[in-house]
Amino acid sequence: MKIASKLVLALVAAATCGLAAAQSDVSDQQRRERNREEAIAKWEHQQSGGAVTERRDDDSIRPHKSVRENTQHAAQKTRSFTHRQLQKMRHFGARQDAQHPGPANPARESNKAPAALGK
Repeated sequence: MKIASKLVLALVAAATCGLAAAQSDVSDQQRRERNREEAIAKWEHQQSGGAVTERRDDDSIRPHKSVRENTQHAAQKTRSFTHRQLQKMRHFGARQDAQHPGPANPARESNKAPAALGK
């Protein structure tokens, strides 16, 4: 009885491994076919003189941005951020000046001379 159960267990294990290997082969073949089709489509599109495109996971296609476009986009974002920060500083300075006005005629200190270079 023990030999029969071991034999059945070995056969079931072998069948399971064979089935898993067959499924793996099928999925590998499908992946290779999909990659081949994408490569051929990309090559044909490049040969036709069209723009390079990118296929996303949801099968939508969008054109690649050029390096120049990416650089300009980043520069524009930086300029926008810098402008907003400067505006905040100006508004803050104006609020502070309104809350704490300085003297109308500030006193000049005559004993303060600019430091000369090399002294």
